[in-house]
Amino acid sequence: MRISPIDVQLPRMLLVQSKISPSKFVSNYSLFINGVYRRVLDDIRKAQESEPDLILYLQPYSGQLIVRLAKDHPTQAHPVTLFLSTTTEVAKVSYTCEIVGWCDKTKLGERELAAFSEVIQKYQPTERGGIYMRGHESGPEAKNLLHVMHMRRLSLPFSVEHLVKQSDHSRYSPNRTTAGGWSYVENPDPDFLYERVNGFRRTK
Repeated sequence: MRISPIDVQLPRMLLVQSKISPSKFVSNYSLFINGVYRRVLDDIRKAQESEPDLILYLQPYSGQLIVRLAKDHPTQAHPVTLFLSTTTEVAKVSYTCEIVGWCDKTKLGERELAAFSEVIQKYQPTERGGIYMRGHESGPEAKNLLHVMHMRRLSLPFSVEHLVKQSDHSRYSPNRTTAGGWSYVENPDPDFLYERVNGFRRTK
């Protein structure tokens, strides 16, 4: 189901979607965002552990559109896997979730922005201001609003060097120290990812 920004007239419509069983569809790419505040991710994780159908939101600071999400919106049936490092451990992937929707905040009206803010304020207390249009006071407009489900903290975090960029097929340096930025990456091996998420190997 595609999540339309107009649905925010009734915020609960964003939270309880029709039951869609996990799809075998796998996107031909994943997304990596470097350096997100851990408490923001934990707010989402805890809320979604209590309400598994809950859709919550990430607001990358970048003013640059994430073009693939903008051109081909992910859905619950066709999600895009998101990998995240934290501001305190930028060289490790520590969280993952599914992107199931996307919108450009700068294109939303006041009603839509207010409704998204209501949801964020209720379930994501770290972002008590709700929707923000700039990540920093003097920064660019923060355009991307990612709709995410199934936020998980990896049982076995892994080095960013395991991620392969699709742009040039290079790997991230394990020595990175600066937060910020995002990129499209190849989907990791499913068995490797299963072990990292769950802390044990998949039974053959």
